[in-house]
Amino acid sequence: MTSEREGKGPSRPGPELPQSTTELVEHVPLPIYVFRTEESDFVLEGVSAEARRQNPGIVTLLGRPMKGIYKHQPQAIEDAERCVREGVEVVREMSVRRYDRTEATQQVRLTFVPLPPRHMIICMEDVATPAVAQLALVESEARYRSVVTSLPDAVILRGADGAVLACNDLAVRMLGAKAEG
Repeated sequence: MTSEREGKGPSRPGPELPQSTTELVEHVPLPIYVFRTEESDFVLEGVSAEARRQNPGIVTLLGRPMKGIYKHQPQAIEDAERCVREGVEVVREMSVRRYDRTEATQQVRLTFVPLPPRHMIICMEDVATPAVAQLALVESEARYRSVVTSLPDAVILRGADGAVLACNDLAVRMLGAKAEG
């Protein structure tokens, strides 16, 4: 004769729950940043695998306060504070500058999500349209050409196969070659 506990089926072990908020977001296919709330700031506690894939240097910022990481983007700090204070999701689209760059390099949508009692996550999505990305590429190439052509030295760039990809006017004159296109 078998007996079952009233109201319950056979007991089975369930899936293991993540031990931390960082483990919870580890495999989300978007860049996710986990911040722990502290007295007057937020501290970067962890990042998802996708955030590390897109920006391997991000791990150097773990343990740093948000006010240092986002010092040039005060609106992001204000959104984080509002998110935690009001317990609401806050979404903002903005240009961001990665910590290792000198200018804004990405148009993103940041979604701030409170995780009571002591955490908040920021989900980052790239929202640049192909046209915006193409314009940024054209501008970057123009800056590059400007730098190369103004150098006082001959510059020749070769591909892996040895073919000349680009050179400045001084290199053309020094080699006695004719410039194409």
